Amino acid sequence: MSILKKVIIASVALVLVLSLIFIGLGLFLPDEIVVENQIDINASPEEIWQVIEEREKFPEWAPNIEKVVVINENQWKEFPRGSDLPIIFENVKLEKPSRYELKYEMENIMNGEWIGTFEKTSYGTILKTKDKLIHKTWMGKIFMPLFFDIDIFAKEFNQKLKEKVESKK
Repeated sequence: MSILKKVIIASVALVLVLSLIFIGLGLFLPDEIVVENQIDINASPEEIWQVIEEREKFPEWAPNIEKVVVINENQWKEFPRGSDLPIIFENVKLEKPSRYELKYEMENIMNGEWIGTFEKTSYGTILKTKDKLIHKTWMGKIFMPLFFDIDIFAKEFNQKLKEKVESKK
């Protein structure tokens, strides 16, 4: 057998092994990622709600959101910075001023749920958030974490929300 034939067979075998590893990763990584965060905000729950309800102003203070298009009072699209694909949000449950639930979806890539609870304290509010991101494809489970970390995104959003709310005082 010639050297060229051995190289070709070895290359094909390597590609097959790597493909199986890649597919295996996609099949065995978890479909869901759940992150929980908490932040103290020196403002009332009502003041926080005012900022949250001004969705079209998110790009002014949330650095990872490039544009928001409001569809109606219960639905809107957020365009993440650097992406042409919007994330479509829809209100699920609003219990002002203590609880807010919504769901979101990004085409065939992912969907998720967000729950925020607003606990009034003597100094302001404790905002507790829970994000549940669900990958729709095995490839998404592999590639999405390379470009998007839901925990970092949630912490940055909550910190910028805190700064925006507290700057209004």
